Amino acid sequence: MEFRVLGPVEVHAPDRTVELGRPQQRLVLAVLLADAGRQLSTQALIDRVWDDADEGARRRLHVHITRLRKLLPPGQLTSVSGGYRLGVDPDRVDLHRFRRLVVEARGADGDEPGRVARLRMAMRLWQGEPLAGLPGSWAARTRTAWQREYLDAAVLWARAEMRTGDPANVIRTLTELVAQHPMVEPLIGELMFSLHHLGRTADALDLYAGTRRLLADELGIDPGSDLQQVHQSILRGGGVDVDGWRQGHGIVQDRPRARPAPVNGRLVPRQLPADVQAFSGRTAELSGLERLLDSGDRGDGGPSSVVIAAINGMPGVGKTALAVHWAHHVADRFPDGQLYVNLRGFGPTEPMMGSSEALRGFLTALGVSPNRIPAGLDAQASMYRSLVAGQRVLIVLDNARDAEHVRPLLPGTPPAVALVTSRDHLTGLVATEGVHPVRLDLLSPSEARALFDRRLGAPASIAEPEAAERIVTACALLPLALAIAAARARQNGFPLATLAADLDDITRRLDTLDSGDPNSRVHAVFSWSYATLSPPARRLFRLLALHPGPDISAAAAASLDGRQPAEVLRSLTELTRASLLDEHRPGRYTCHDLLHAYALERARHTDPAPERAGAVQRSVSHYVHTAVRAGRLMDPARPIPEPPPVLPGVIPEPVPALDQALTWFGTEQQVLMNVIRHATTAGMPDHTWQAVYALTPYLKRKGLWHTWLTVQRLGLVAARRLGDPVAVAQMLRGLAVANMKLGRYRLAETHQREALRLFQDLGDRENEGNVHHGLAATFAFQGRYREALDHAQRMLDLHRETGQPAWQADAMNVIGACLARLGEYATGLPYGEQAVQMHRQAGDRYGEAASWDTLGELNHGLNRYSEAIACYRNALVIYPLIGERYYEAETLIRLGEVHHSSADVPATQRCWQRAWQILDDIDHPSAHALSERLAALGQPQS
Repeated sequence: MEFRVLGPVEVHAPDRTVELGRPQQRLVLAVLLADAGRQLSTQALIDRVWDDADEGARRRLHVHITRLRKLLPPGQLTSVSGGYRLGVDPDRVDLHRFRRLVVEARGADGDEPGRVARLRMAMRLWQGEPLAGLPGSWAARTRTAWQREYLDAAVLWARAEMRTGDPANVIRTLTELVAQHPMVEPLIGELMFSLHHLGRTADALDLYAGTRRLLADELGIDPGSDLQQVHQSILRGGGVDVDGWRQGHGIVQDRPRARPAPVNGRLVPRQLPADVQAFSGRTAELSGLERLLDSGDRGDGGPSSVVIAAINGMPGVGKTALAVHWAHHVADRFPDGQLYVNLRGFGPTEPMMGSSEALRGFLTALGVSPNRIPAGLDAQASMYRSLVAGQRVLIVLDNARDAEHVRPLLPGTPPAVALVTSRDHLTGLVATEGVHPVRLDLLSPSEARALFDRRLGAPASIAEPEAAERIVTACALLPLALAIAAARARQNGFPLATLAADLDDITRRLDTLDSGDPNSRVHAVFSWSYATLSPPARRLFRLLALHPGPDISAAAAASLDGRQPAEVLRSLTELTRASLLDEHRPGRYTCHDLLHAYALERARHTDPAPERAGAVQRSVSHYVHTAVRAGRLMDPARPIPEPPPVLPGVIPEPVPALDQALTWFGTEQQVLMNVIRHATTAGMPDHTWQAVYALTPYLKRKGLWHTWLTVQRLGLVAARRLGDPVAVAQMLRGLAVANMKLGRYRLAETHQREALRLFQDLGDRENEGNVHHGLAATFAFQGRYREALDHAQRMLDLHRETGQPAWQADAMNVIGACLARLGEYATGLPYGEQAVQMHRQAGDRYGEAASWDTLGELNHGLNRYSEAIACYRNALVIYPLIGERYYEAETLIRLGEVHHSSADVPATQRCWQRAWQILDDIDHPSAHALSERLAALGQPQS
């Protein structure tokens, strides 16, 4: 479906326009579309849809949501904790597609045809007044804001068109826009330039005179200095250095912004976690951060110098809460986005996130394709700082270990702002980077009481003021302790005096509660909540500390515990209600690092070592078996060996289809990384390498080469520890492919040759042939086609020896492809023909499609255009059926080249346009090169 808000709100299915009903229902959909893919709270929806919401607004909203669900595909509009989420690909919404195209155009340095093409597409998306006919103040405000974005894009488009495009079209469109917006001076300046450029200087001067009169009559002012400068430049006669003038005087700053194409259609990153509920106090710290931001303000909402603040303090004092709350408060001052990462600098068992891993996450959020991210930390930091240079971005770096941990993540130029939290004082950053320290101490007594009252509910606290005061005092003014104490009071419903008496009795508190040790204070409060849990919930709480994190699903928790999922879900709910666990996303749970440390301590104290080891082994077994199921769906032709038997109590997750496999891997990717590390240290090397082997098809499809390299190294260590030469050889093969994708061809060749020796020692001729396939690919990537051909021939000989017709066909296809690249088309033709026939006989659709593609290339080289076209079309019948979009695009490009050779420009345009749409959809870097070829044909992408 396609969604439109840049005009009347409409939904278009492939065969019809969806009837959306009354204006208020369309407004609900518009609000959801404006934040497509993100959660909106119920209250936010109500506030935007109704200016004066009454008690019935929530019920009416539910009615609208129910009706919209019936109009949309199943599962697209979902209920999430406290609100709703419209799971629409943002690029299917004209607003978000418009923003993406404009961002790409701004970043198209040196690619004026590409810039023009993108801006033309962006301009065409507007179908009149946005949100046309929708009532309410939110619609009015939003309509105005979007129109400003449109006018900014129109100025950018006009400049690009004047450099490379159609000046007459510029004048026509700008004349219409100036008529609608007669006091928007940047538009008027561009129209004056365009008129003067085409020799219509008198019209340009008349336009200025009319604008001057209008401003004087309506506002009593003269045109701004920028527009006056345009006027003076034209009056001086001769040619106007348009680009030079704009650089010096800029009507609207037109420096291309170092901002790449958005990920998954999003224009800017919005990574802040949810704001803290019932936040209280910290007035002085909030005011200090506000003054710090304002002190560098250059007058346009952004600081003129780099602002970096570092919040430090004891565990549990509320560093993250303060940072996130303030970040939400000032988010509107950072329209280019907000980046957030938990660096896990202090955690009981979960590994610290390295600076490189954090940088890769930020670069991906900023729109860099994974395969374009540099390998080294310095290069990654340089790219990151280049992308945020000149951007109003807020960067929250939470839970840093020390100065060196966070240094590569700091921005280098304004107006970006960074906020760091750490238990460390980060003295090195304060001394060398000009970082402003913000020391966060315990709450004041009044702040602590206010926090407790808000968490508990003021009526209950007012009813027993003395008991409430005793509780606040016993909690040592620590925010986390206060929150848990309030949760316990709410949970059991006992009088506050009962809880206060427990705290008053020093023997009923842990001895360390008053020792001044921060961990001990929190430890005491945790023990109170822990004591209120049912025995099954207590056990699950302890076992969750053995999970590698960063979060866990309900299904994985069931295998960790060894109980039935329904029983474990009840315990998870109990833990969440007791504030010992946080359901931070629907069905996924995490807990604070101090809670994790306490749970781990309880596990070591309560559960015997064999029982703890059994829980870890069940957890690893769960993930490995689920990963194998998903991996087999990702690449059915790739045999994944059967892992060790499922352990008792483990229920691997069902993965019935490819889309579920993709979703599962995407959700669990970080967990799987930690499980692989966990399995290695838990003495389960057989599980380690098989988890790696199952995960790699997903990493390959997503282009996550750095992650692939990391896990392959871990898998190789485990395989060597296991002493299994088959496992070692398979891990070496995967490591070689990851290095090849990263351009490390010498390493790739080294690993492949070691794998080759192992398979030769094992007498495994089939896998020996597969290694020759990898060597052929490695050399082909370097353009060393003669060496690639030698290995492809060896591959064929080995597979003939082992009697594997499918692999023989694959080898013939590789030989044909190498010969095509060497220009030996006639020699390669029989190989391509045999490959097609053998793949077809084996029922290998993927191999058949690839062989048709090779055969098309060989025929094209022989100038047999009709035969080449037929071959490519045969491949294009198969690729969509097996869901292989990238190679479908590659075949379309080559088919277009055949049409181009025969001077059939319209057919070339159709093929390349389809290919560009696919590559653009999957965010492949070659889309840009293809856009240039389309532009050279005079065909913009659409």
